[in-house]
Amino acid sequence: FGHVCKPPTPTSAAASPRCRGAAMSGTTPADPAAPSAASPGYHCTICLGAEGEVVQKGCCCRNDAGAVHLACLIEHAVFAAENRDEWTAWYTCTTCGSHFTGDTQMGMVEAWIQMAEALGDDDVLVTAKSSYAIALSDRGRLVEAKDTAVEVYEVTAALHGPEAKPTLITKGNLAVAYSRLEQYARSIEMYRELLEVQKRLFGPEEAISLMTAEALACDMGSHGANAESAEILADVLATRKRVQGPDHPSCLGTMYNLAVTCMDDHQCEKAEPIMAELVPLAKRVMGEAHPNALKIAAKAAELQLQLGHLEEAAAMASRTIAKMKLSFAANDRYMAGLMITHGDALSRLGKHADAEAALREARTILETGVGPEAPVTLRSASTLGDVLVRAGRRDEGMALLKETHAIQVRVLGAEHWATLNTVARMKQWSDESSSSAP
Repeated sequence: FGHVCKPPTPTSAAASPRCRGAAMSGTTPADPAAPSAASPGYHCTICLGAEGEVVQKGCCCRNDAGAVHLACLIEHAVFAAENRDEWTAWYTCTTCGSHFTGDTQMGMVEAWIQMAEALGDDDVLVTAKSSYAIALSDRGRLVEAKDTAVEVYEVTAALHGPEAKPTLITKGNLAVAYSRLEQYARSIEMYRELLEVQKRLFGPEEAISLMTAEALACDMGSHGANAESAEILADVLATRKRVQGPDHPSCLGTMYNLAVTCMDDHQCEKAEPIMAELVPLAKRVMGEAHPNALKIAAKAAELQLQLGHLEEAAAMASRTIAKMKLSFAANDRYMAGLMITHGDALSRLGKHADAEAALREARTILETGVGPEAPVTLRSASTLGDVLVRAGRRDEGMALLKETHAIQVRVLGAEHWATLNTVARMKQWSDESSSSAP
């Protein structure tokens, strides 16, 4: 639901939406990825010096525009807070308006917490810790993010009251934390409670109420209630088009989530017309190279794979990965996810060497970026196992699938859909091996 801002008055706050599968808010571009050190010769945009470690901020700014000394960026945020009572500079680039990511994101929020502790201001400290929880989640430290979000919510409720806007935002962030841990029963319960209060206080068509309804629908879909999820998303989309306009970035995000829900429910024929409308719309509204437009294109490639259009899926994935490499960080998790789709399509086309290379690259990126036991990392491992079996390296592939399954049982649970999917694939390969035996 976004960062809670330390405002001039204690009841105001700001939030930016988060949507299923990809950030579609139009103000949150990049994805969690550690910014690399800037190339030699880059100058800090604040002090204009090139000495010391100059890094990229991890926002939408590129080249010199995105190069800073972290110490200069911290000094800039302190000045804005002390002299203009502006606090967004701790997590948002004042040039492009997008959020910091990676090491810059974490370095800024840690410095913000130190400043808040030195001030002895509980309100400032809780807003800084709210951003810290988001940074932890973006780096794949999901349990720590949830624990921090619980603390932030409890303190905010005590400071402002249970129905104050900052409290409602931190409750939404806590629900997101449970969702990212795939504890959907808990997140759905919290979203329902939150939505009831927001409808009563702000009205059902207020942006924050629509955001919560959409988050609720997405988690319901992830929890298996795809039909009800699609119904809620269709209602949210109709309201957004009427209230915000059909070209509003939030409408594009809802269209995306509706298409994903249909895909998850194996109703690709319903997702196809939505995606056919969404891809060119995103290019026109956001620009072809915008991170969210590229994420939409990535999901469109995945849809083509599910439809069995392998050549088209491989071609779309290849084009989109090439564009992502120009604007995304080298270890971006969304790009890695598309590499999984690309590798799967290539493998089914019989291009096993290219498929293996794509999947090994994706797995390396994900192990570094979100951890070796994150669900998407395990997906890359299981898909790689399939590729190895298809390539005739059955023992190696089955060993990887068994290893992945053991981790999924421990991390996700034996009844999780991803765990069951790995079991089904191992059975498929075993059955095929038995049927081909003399």
